[in-house]
Amino acid sequence: MKSIKKMAIVSFALVVLVLPMLAACAAPAPAETIKWKCPGTFPAIEWHVDGIWLPLMDEVYEKTNGKLEITLYPGGELGYPPNEMLRFLRDGEIPMAELLFPSMEGEFPLGNFCMLPFISEGADDWTEVVLPIWEDVTREPLEKDWNAIALINFPFPPSHIFSQGEPLNSIEAFKGRTLRHYGGYMADIFKEVGASSTYMVSAEVYMAYQRGIIDGGPTSWASAKAQRLPEVLEWCTECGMVIPQLTLGVNKDAFDALPGDVRKVLLEVVQEWQGKALGINKAAEKEAKAYCVEHGIQVVQMPPDVLQELREISEPMWAKWAEKAGPLGQEALDRLAKARGK
Repeated sequence: MKSIKKMAIVSFALVVLVLPMLAACAAPAPAETIKWKCPGTFPAIEWHVDGIWLPLMDEVYEKTNGKLEITLYPGGELGYPPNEMLRFLRDGEIPMAELLFPSMEGEFPLGNFCMLPFISEGADDWTEVVLPIWEDVTREPLEKDWNAIALINFPFPPSHIFSQGEPLNSIEAFKGRTLRHYGGYMADIFKEVGASSTYMVSAEVYMAYQRGIIDGGPTSWASAKAQRLPEVLEWCTECGMVIPQLTLGVNKDAFDALPGDVRKVLLEVVQEWQGKALGINKAAEKEAKAYCVEHGIQVVQMPPDVLQELREISEPMWAKWAEKAGPLGQEALDRLAKARGK
């Protein structure tokens, strides 16, 4: 009897041990997670990093059931220079990257269309007129020459002209001033109105104002808040000089290699965030402006006649850009002129 009981116990133990093993053999192996590193050019303090890129990437991970994991490295953490980001993307060293086209003007001037000074007549015009032209003219050269796809594009809040001492709300007010610029023919325009300028990345701006190296320059309300510029500046002349473009680019080979279901989810998520980003953009600008005004920034509007004069000064710079960008650059300007009824 004892022997029968022992055999029953042993048999039960074997069943307990073996069944999970059999179940494990029968169950499909979990899909391997595809891991993408995404170098970013903007620091983590910028509104869109925490407000758009990170939740977008989290949503991709969640909706692909962990099959695609994208990790953002903001502010140059991975050491990829912004001006070479497109080349690294083309060569497959990175599968995805935040692209800042003014810094790549030497390699891909066509990419700078949306960020030409005064090319847009406001945020809605940028979204509805300027960006669709950019997407049409850049799609083929990005894929053919750079093995890249612009996965999502949306506007950064408009850059206005901030300053110390007095507002820059007349052509005369620019004369003799030293201004910061961040590319895209800003330096040429400032020279035309009698100002000198120097190229400067965001991280250098606060100290430059504090030390008197510069006394003005374009930036957005969102960046002014993030960089604590109300501590060192007094004025903002609202003019929408530039509406920067935010783009996530992806290596085409890496994109095409994704499983079909993962690729479908990725496209659905970025399309959803393309729309969401516009609302987040406007909310960030409104909140940042209120903060900056509360902390001492005085606001003036650029008079319409001065704005028109600055736009006329800018047009030769657009033509200069088109020469460098080639036939597609001129096509973009022609299409814009047609949209404007000119």
